[in-house]
Amino acid sequence: MDTFPAALKPDRVKSVSLAYKTTVVEFENQYDQRFANDHLGKRGWKLSWGLMNQAEFDLLMFFFSGQLGQFRQFVVTDARINGGVPTPVFFASDKIEHETIKAGFYKCDVEIENR
Repeated sequence: MDTFPAALKPDRVKSVSLAYKTTVVEFENQYDQRFANDHLGKRGWKLSWGLMNQAEFDLLMFFFSGQLGQFRQFVVTDARINGGVPTPVFFASDKIEHETIKAGFYKCDVEIENR
């Protein structure tokens, strides 16, 4: 399993999320029954780079392509994610969008999640 490159330390962790999967079955008498489909929950992190140079941007794109988007799992060791404990994650999407600030400099947000 690959490790997210330490050289790509994001400027900040923009947001952290926790989600559960619950199935709700509603009955005609207005009662419902709930089923917990995920007892651990799914954690997510939105990583943000306010200004990446060309080398950092190329490394991020190379790593993302190597994971085939959200297909392959990798490990993140950033102290702001799960206290620095090596955490297996996936990219949350098969798509990365970036904004060109000026020639050779980029702004980018990436979401990762454990499953």
